[in-house]
Amino acid sequence: MTEPRAEGSAEGPQEPAQAASDPASVARALLAAARLPAHEAEVAALVLAYPAQRAALDTLYGIGPAPQTDPAVRAEPSHVGREDR
Repeated sequence: MTEPRAEGSAEGPQEPAQAASDPASVARALLAAARLPAHEAEVAALVLAYPAQRAALDTLYGIGPAPQTDPAVRAEPSHVGREDR
């Protein structure tokens, strides 16, 4: 069984910057990678939604990790029912 060829130009697969600028290629590649069938209307909807979704994800991952601090509320079962605390 052979692996499917990567989509792209005659020179080979597209570079990430090129692929990101073409939402139609990205949407089709993502569907193909997930082996999900889609009608042309569904692909067209994904193509229209992709730029906003990509921007939202880039923003989400650009925030960075949460600081490593103690949470504001912490459950301590050993202190339940004790009045001296």
